[in-house]
Amino acid sequence: MKRKHLLLSACVFTLGTIVANQTVYADEEASTDDLATSVVATDESKKDERNSETSTEANTSVEDRASASKATSDEKESLAVDNKEATATDKEEKSNYYSDSGDEVDLSSTEDAKKQGDQYLVRPQEVNYKGTLVRTKHTLDTKPWGVAGYRTLKHDLRDYDRQAVTVTKEAKTTRASWLKVTFEDGLTGWVDRIAIYKAEDYLGEVEKLDGQAKVIRGRHTLDTRPYGTAGWKTLESQVNKRVGQTVKVQQVVKTTRATWAYVTFSDRTSGWIDVVALSTITKREKAPSDHYTSAVKEEALVGQITGKSHTIDSLPWGIDGFKTIVDRRDYKDYRGAEVLVTKSVSTNRASWLYINIVNKGLSGWIDKNAITITGEAFLAQPEKEDYYAKVISTNHTLDSKPWGTKGFRQIRSRAQMRPYLGQVAHVTQSAQTKRANWSFIEFKDGLNGWYDKNGLKKVADKDFPASTEKPLPKEVPLHKGDQYTSEVKEVDYSAHLLDTHHTLDSKPWGVDGFRTLRGVNQMAAYYGQAVKVTKEVSTTRANWAYITLNDGLSGWIDKQAFEDRGLRAQSWQLRNGVLYAGNRRYNVGQNFITVDIRNQRLWGVKNNKIVVDTPVITGRPGADTPRGHFKIQPYKASPTVLVGPTWRSPVKYWIPFKGNMWGIHDANWQHNGYGGNRYRIGYGSAGCVNTPLGAVSKLYRTFGVGANVVIF
Repeated sequence: MKRKHLLLSACVFTLGTIVANQTVYADEEASTDDLATSVVATDESKKDERNSETSTEANTSVEDRASASKATSDEKESLAVDNKEATATDKEEKSNYYSDSGDEVDLSSTEDAKKQGDQYLVRPQEVNYKGTLVRTKHTLDTKPWGVAGYRTLKHDLRDYDRQAVTVTKEAKTTRASWLKVTFEDGLTGWVDRIAIYKAEDYLGEVEKLDGQAKVIRGRHTLDTRPYGTAGWKTLESQVNKRVGQTVKVQQVVKTTRATWAYVTFSDRTSGWIDVVALSTITKREKAPSDHYTSAVKEEALVGQITGKSHTIDSLPWGIDGFKTIVDRRDYKDYRGAEVLVTKSVSTNRASWLYINIVNKGLSGWIDKNAITITGEAFLAQPEKEDYYAKVISTNHTLDSKPWGTKGFRQIRSRAQMRPYLGQVAHVTQSAQTKRANWSFIEFKDGLNGWYDKNGLKKVADKDFPASTEKPLPKEVPLHKGDQYTSEVKEVDYSAHLLDTHHTLDSKPWGVDGFRTLRGVNQMAAYYGQAVKVTKEVSTTRANWAYITLNDGLSGWIDKQAFEDRGLRAQSWQLRNGVLYAGNRRYNVGQNFITVDIRNQRLWGVKNNKIVVDTPVITGRPGADTPRGHFKIQPYKASPTVLVGPTWRSPVKYWIPFKGNMWGIHDANWQHNGYGGNRYRIGYGSAGCVNTPLGAVSKLYRTFGVGANVVIF
């Protein structure tokens, strides 16, 4: 009986131990206090077991069953307590998670966790500091990535590499740490913290210097801004090759990292470098200023900027106090511009002209060699007149414009004006240049043009008696005009106009009395047209053909107009209006724009002449500029703002060629030049053709809607 009693006690102890173990395994996150509670429950079970041994032997089995039942009941109660406390502990831990609004979230349910997405461990907090984007393989999102309701704004940030940002918020989720940033173009969103380099702080104002030093250590970078400050970019990773070179030191500033100097090398490369890379900065010896060698002279000329590389300055370059208005880098944007020349002067360095750039509102001094004078300027614009005057001197020529002004052409020489001496002409306009005062006169025989006012005398009576006028000769003798060298020959054949750089005239051009019927620009519309040739003749100038156009107009034209001289460039050629480029043919006529993606170059061709030739930057890999034959779309505008899903880019000129999505435009953010392989190393566009401002300005003025655009 005693053995039986002991056996039953052992069973009860074993059962209590198993239940206690189950309590521990039921929740791996149970606290030490929970485990202690389970052990106390087991000791109570043992106490009940000892009390049961004092009962009578007759009731042993009943007592044993009751004791076992009580033990089991106590263990269950202990387990319930354990689970309750474990759940309370679990809830306490999980209450550290927050929703996007900052409310606590109960994640006891897996489904709830899925609905809530990533959770905040640290709620968004307001901050304010600068930084630089240094890793671009991250997304920019409306909320930290993974938080419920987030939306991706940019799938990669290559276009913003090394750009400065303003950090306005910080947060931490179960996934990562996040920053809310704003880029310089206004784009705002959340990005992974590791993508942003927190900017070094400036410890003072930038100090301007006029010093010099030598590079003595090469293991330093040359940067666009002091290294580590917001938006810095490295220009040269080491300056080993520049050790020993003398630099011009223009600015110095101190940051939390180091002291920096802004330097310029002899090859005009500029940037910030750590001052420990330099020798002691000394004050730069100032070279003696240039001096004037002539007095300033008033001028009234028109011209064009044609020089290769010059500056435009407030005073002639080198004169004490001069300031550069347009440097050599920006000068190219003004090449080809028309100018008004108002002053001239000489210094010991060069001869200079003071220019006003037409339609630009910019003026300054420039080297005389940079300007090609195209004519004299009007001191006063032509005004209407209505009176009669007599020709009192034929020591003047009759011209299409006042003599010496841009584009003037002689109509009658001095000798050819002799028969008009004493004749009365109707004066309808007057103008003034530095050379003379001018009158536009009309004779009764239809001859008209500009004549020096000194050769005329105003007639008092408007109705001057015709009887007093000398009769006009039936035919003005040829003194200076071109001469015929052959008889007119009757012919009958057809030809094609393949070179429209010729005028159509009433007589062979240059022969006395010829009149232009169609100018060069007007003849461009007839390119490629088949014409009927009925006469031929030769003069001292050229061989001529009398043709009839399809619209019925007839006249004389140089026979070279039937010959295609062709046009060639770096990677294409034009023959008979067909562009051969990229192993393909395009029918473009004489007017078109073409872009060579491989060589990153653009050409504009007008009337079979290259009028624009410039390097460009096309679409980066993955955002390639479309290839093919396009037309300029009716959405061209100046100025305008290009708008994308997450960006706005103001441009001065927009020339779309495929819908309103792809086009040619200026890009003031391209500070590192154009051409080369820039489009493949981080400077490529989103598909458009980024073009220097001066070039795209001329394209915009020259090519209208419907013009051909070929990209190959």
